[in-house]
Amino acid sequence: MNRAIFATLVLVLGTISSAWAFRNVEQVEDAYELVLGEVSLPRRVTGTVSFRTCPTCTRISLRVTNETTYAVNGATLEFADFLEAAAAIRQIDGGNQNTAVYIFSDIKSHRVNRLKLEHF
Repeated sequence: MNRAIFATLVLVLGTISSAWAFRNVEQVEDAYELVLGEVSLPRRVTGTVSFRTCPTCTRISLRVTNETTYAVNGATLEFADFLEAAAAIRQIDGGNQNTAVYIFSDIKSHRVNRLKLEHF
């Protein structure tokens, strides 16, 4: 009986002490959410994507590389297919307000890890 009480006590105290543990969380990626009309997409695989986070803000340019991944509506695409899809979306309705662009970049290198389009 004493062993069961002791085991329960150890388990409860172990759970409580780990709940107060501190953890350092390091942010390794920046993310931007814009509409397609606010973004200049790269023209080549090793180009840049540029945008403003507000109308009066300085333009931000981030490099894309061979490692950058591209997606449209959840489907991963090659770079050329991504640009073709973006052009088609812009033809449909200008793509200005109905298409979100998500840009995920490495904080240290300022390189784009992922570039995604979501057309609504």
